Amino acid sequence: MADTSATMEASYMQPPRGIENDSFGSSQLKRHFLAVSACFALSGFAALVYQTAWMRQFAIVFGTAHLAVATVLAAYMAGLALGAYLIGRLMHRIRRPLLTYAVLEAGIATCALAIPWVLAGIRWLQVVILGGQAAPPDSAGFMQTAFYTSVAFIALAAPTAFMGATLPLLARYAVQRDQQVGPRIGLLYGLNTAGAVAGVILAGYLLVPNFGLFGTVLTGVAANFLVFLIASGLSRGAEAAQSVSNRTVKSASDANRAWRWMLPLIAVSGANAFYLEVLWSRLLNHVFGGTLIAFTTMLATFLVGIAIGGSVGGRFAKTKQRAGYTFALAQVAIAIGSLTTYLLIDTIVPTSADLAQSILMAAIIMLPSTIFIGATFPLAVRNVVIDERDATVGTARVYAWNTVGAIFGALLAGFYLIPALGFSLSAKASGLVSLLLAFASLLFLCDKMRTQLVSLGIAIIAVALFYDAPRPENLLRAAVNYGGKEVNEIFYAVGRSATVMVLDVDGRFEMRSDGLPESTIYRIGSPPSKHSQYWLTALPAIARPEADDLLMIGLGGGVALEALPDTLATIDVIEIEPEVVAANDALAELRRRNPFEDERIRLVINDARSALSLTSKTYDIIVSQPSHPWTAGASHLYTREFLQLAKSHMNDNGVFLQWINAQYVNEELLKTLAATMADVFSNVRLYQPLPNVLLFLGANGTLDIETEIVQSKSLAEFAHNDYRQVGIASAEDIASALMLDNDRLRLFAAGAIINTDNRNMLATHSLPRGDGMGAVGLRDLLRSRDALLHRDGTAIGHLGDQLDYGYIATQLVQTRFEQRAFELARTFNGSSVQYLIDGIGYASFGQSAQAQQAFAEAVRLDATDAAATFSLIKPYLGQIGTAQSYTRLEAAAAALPASALAVVRGWQAGQRGDWEMLRSLDAELADIRATDLWYPIGAKLRVDWRLAFAQSSTDSGYGQQGLELLDGVLAFYWNFDLYVLRAACAFVADKPQAFLESAWWASELVASKVDKAVEGKYAFSQAEYATTASRLLGLSREIERSGGAGGLSSRALQVLGMLNDTVHRMQQLAATN
Repeated sequence: MADTSATMEASYMQPPRGIENDSFGSSQLKRHFLAVSACFALSGFAALVYQTAWMRQFAIVFGTAHLAVATVLAAYMAGLALGAYLIGRLMHRIRRPLLTYAVLEAGIATCALAIPWVLAGIRWLQVVILGGQAAPPDSAGFMQTAFYTSVAFIALAAPTAFMGATLPLLARYAVQRDQQVGPRIGLLYGLNTAGAVAGVILAGYLLVPNFGLFGTVLTGVAANFLVFLIASGLSRGAEAAQSVSNRTVKSASDANRAWRWMLPLIAVSGANAFYLEVLWSRLLNHVFGGTLIAFTTMLATFLVGIAIGGSVGGRFAKTKQRAGYTFALAQVAIAIGSLTTYLLIDTIVPTSADLAQSILMAAIIMLPSTIFIGATFPLAVRNVVIDERDATVGTARVYAWNTVGAIFGALLAGFYLIPALGFSLSAKASGLVSLLLAFASLLFLCDKMRTQLVSLGIAIIAVALFYDAPRPENLLRAAVNYGGKEVNEIFYAVGRSATVMVLDVDGRFEMRSDGLPESTIYRIGSPPSKHSQYWLTALPAIARPEADDLLMIGLGGGVALEALPDTLATIDVIEIEPEVVAANDALAELRRRNPFEDERIRLVINDARSALSLTSKTYDIIVSQPSHPWTAGASHLYTREFLQLAKSHMNDNGVFLQWINAQYVNEELLKTLAATMADVFSNVRLYQPLPNVLLFLGANGTLDIETEIVQSKSLAEFAHNDYRQVGIASAEDIASALMLDNDRLRLFAAGAIINTDNRNMLATHSLPRGDGMGAVGLRDLLRSRDALLHRDGTAIGHLGDQLDYGYIATQLVQTRFEQRAFELARTFNGSSVQYLIDGIGYASFGQSAQAQQAFAEAVRLDATDAAATFSLIKPYLGQIGTAQSYTRLEAAAAALPASALAVVRGWQAGQRGDWEMLRSLDAELADIRATDLWYPIGAKLRVDWRLAFAQSSTDSGYGQQGLELLDGVLAFYWNFDLYVLRAACAFVADKPQAFLESAWWASELVASKVDKAVEGKYAFSQAEYATTASRLLGLSREIERSGGAGGLSSRALQVLGMLNDTVHRMQQLAATN
C-alpha cells in the first residue's frame, strides 16, 4: 500500500504524459489548450441554448407562476452545484479528464434529447398525483410545491450536473503550474460565459422565434456532440491525465485554511449577484416590455459583464494575498456600480422605442457591476487553491458554493426581498451586502488592512444612513407617453412576478403591469359606457344564456366582472400576480362597481394552465384575457395546446372567448391566432366591438347569436338591465361588432401557421411597442370578408330587414367605425337605407346641411322609412304644431309610428313646460325600442318631467329615477345633452360623485369634438358653439358653488379644470373660424 501511494505521488510530481516530453512541444500544447478552450466556449453556448428552451418547456408543464419558475431555476442551478461538488470528490479517480469531459458533453446532449419525454412523464404524473381537484387550486399548496421541486430536480439533475462538472474537470487539464491557477481558470470561466452570451443571443433572436423550442434544443445537442468529437480526439493526442491519490488531494486541500472564509464569502457574493440580476431584470422589463428579446438582451448583457470580468479577473489572481485583496476591491466596485447606476437610472431611460437605445441602457446599468461580479470567481479560486495540485478541488468547491449562493439569492430576491423592500431599498441592500463582503474579505483574507477596514466601515455606515435613492418614476412609466396629462398614483406594489401600478390618468384609473397597460377602470359615479372589457363576459353569456359556470383567466382591472348576469351560479377567476388583486382592493371604494362584492366570485392565485391541469371542474363559459402574448406569464395561454386544455374543461355546449389587441399583432399573427382557434373549435367567430379590440368566440356547438336574439327576443327578456348597462340591448349591437363569421374566418386563416407550445409565434413575433395593424390596418385587412359588409351567405345575411341598419350605423359611427358605416351604406346602393346611413355619418361630423339633404333623399325614395323621416324633422321638432310649422313638416310628422309621435308630442309639451302632459306620455315613451333613432330623445323627455318634478317638490327620488333612466341609455348613445341632464339629476338626487363624473364625460365628449374640429373632421355650428359653451360654464359655476367652507375636493378641481380648459379651447377654435 505504501509503495502504491509513493508511486502515485511520484507520478503526480512528474510532467503530465504527452505535455512536456520531447514528442509534444509547448506550441502544440498551446494549440491543444486553445482547442479545449474553444470547446468550453461551445459548451457555454449549448448550456444557455438549453436554458432558454428548457425554461419555456418546463413553464408549459409547471406553469408560469413565480413559484414554478423559481423552482425550475433552482433545480437547474442545484444540478450545476451538485455536478461541481461530485467532480471534486471523484477527481482523484479520473485518469483522463479531457476524455471524461467529452463523455460528459455527450451525456448532456443525450439528456437534452430525452427532456420532452421526461416532461411528458411529469405531466402524466402531475395529473395522477395532483389532478382531479374539485376546483382550480392555488399555486402555493404544499403538495404542489413539493411536487414541482422534486420532479424538476430529478428531470434536470443529470444534464445540469454534467454541466457543473465541466469547469472543475477542465481545470485539471488546463492548470499545470501554480502561476496558471488564476489566469487559466479565469480564462476558461470567461470563455465559457462568452459562449453562453452567444447561446442566449442566438436562441432568443433566431432559434426560438424561427425553429421553435425543439429546434433550439437540437442546436444545443449538435454543439454538445461537436464538443464530444473534438475533445475525444484531443484526448488521444494530449491527455493531461494525472494519477493523484486521495491522500495527496486531501492533503493539498486541507493545507489551505482560506477556504473556510472564502467559500462562505463567494456563496454570499453569488447570492448578491443573482439578487442584482433579478432586480435589474425587473426594472428593465419596464423598458423592454417583458419580451423574449428583453430576456435575451438582459441576460446577454449580464453574461457579457461576467465574461469580461472572469477573463480580466484571472490576470489579477496570481497570488493568494493579491487575490484576496482584489476580491475585496471587486466587491467595493460592485457596490459603487450598483448604487450609482440605480441613482442615475431615471436619467438614461430611452426616449424612443429603438431597441439599440434599450440595449445601451441595459449595458450602462449592468456592465459596471457585472464585470466585477465576473472577476470574483477566479479571484476566489486563486484564494482557495494552494497550487496547481489543488486546482480541480478548489474550483469545484468555489463553483458549488457560488452556485448554491446564487440559488438562494434568486429565490430570496423574487419571493421575498424585492417585493418586501421595493426597488430603492433593494438596491441599497445589495450595495450594503457588497460593502460588507469587502469588509469581511479584508478582515479574514488579508493582513494589515486596518486603514482599509476603517474606511470601509465608514462607507458602510454612510450608505446605511444617507443613501436614499428615489423611485425611478421615468423608468416605471417608460412604456407609455402620457403627453402632458395629469397623472396621480393610486396604488403601487412590487409583486413577485410584476410591478403593479394604478394611476389616475385624466380622470380614469389605469392599471399597469411592468408598465404595460392592463385595464382602464371608471370612477364611482361614472355613467355606463360601451367598455370593451364588458364584452368579455357579456358576449359569451349572451351566446349561452343558460350558462351556470364561468371561468375568467386573468383578473386585470376586474372590469369584465362588473356586469355579470345574475343567472350565473359560479365565477372562478385565475390570476397569477397577487398584487393585481391588491390593486383591485385598493380601488374598491373609488370605482364604478366593485366586482369583489359579488359573492359568486372565487379568486385563484395561480398560473391558469397549471390550475386547469389540476382540476376536473368544467365550465359553460371560459374567458381568456391574460396579459399580452409576448409576456412570460401569458405567452403559453395563446397556443393550440392551451386551447385544447380549455376545451377539455368546457361543458358540451360551452363557449370560449379569446381577447387580443390589434395594436400588438400584424396580419401574420392575426391569421395564426385565427387558424389556431379554428383548429381547436368547430365554430369560431371574430368580433370587434371597438377599433383595436378583437374577440374570438369559439364553440363546438352552434354560434348563431344574432338569429337567436331576433327569433326568440331572448336579449330583451334575459338580464335586460345587465346588458343595457354595457351597451348591448339588441341583435344589432352584436351584429355591428361581428367581423368574421365561421366560414369567412376559416378562409381568412387558411394556410396560416398554427400557434403551438413548440413554436409560439405570438410570444416571439408580437409587437409590444403597439406598432401593429391598429384600427386602420385591421379595417383594410378584413374589409373584403367583413360579415356586415358582405352579408350574402354569412351568419347575418338571412336576417335581411329584420335588422335595423340605421341603428347599426349609429353604433358604428359612435365607436369610431365611420369608414365601415360609409361602406355599409354602399351595400344599400341607391336605396333609402344608403342615404339614411350617409345622413347619420354627415351628422357625426357636424355637417348638418349635408345630413339633411341625405335624409330628405332617403324619405323621397321611401316615404315609409320612419328612421329617415324622424331624422329629417328632428331639427324642427319645436316647430311642429306651431305657427312656424309648414305643411310638408306636418305631413311628415303625421306619417311617423306611434312611438315617434309620442316623442313629437312630448317635445311640444316640454317646450310649453306642461310636465303633467309629458308625464302622461311616459308609458308610451317607455315602449320605444333601443334601436329606434328617437329612443334617446324619448329617454330625455322621460327624465325632463322627473327633473322638473324634483326641482319643484324637492323630492330627490325623481332625480334618482332620472339617473337610472339615463344609465340605461348612455351606453348606446354618447350624447352631450344626456350627460348634462345626468349631471342635473345627480345634483337634485344629492349624488355629488355622479354629478362630477357626468360633468367630466360631457366635457370630454366636447373635447373630442374640438380635437376633430382642429383636424378638420367636425364642424361646429354657431348655435352649437353657444349652447355647448354655456352649459359647460354652467357646470363649472355649480362646481365652484359646491365648495363650501372646506373648499373643493381634488376630483372637483380636476373636473373644473377640464371644463374650463374645454371652454377655452372652444373659444380659441371659434376665434380662428
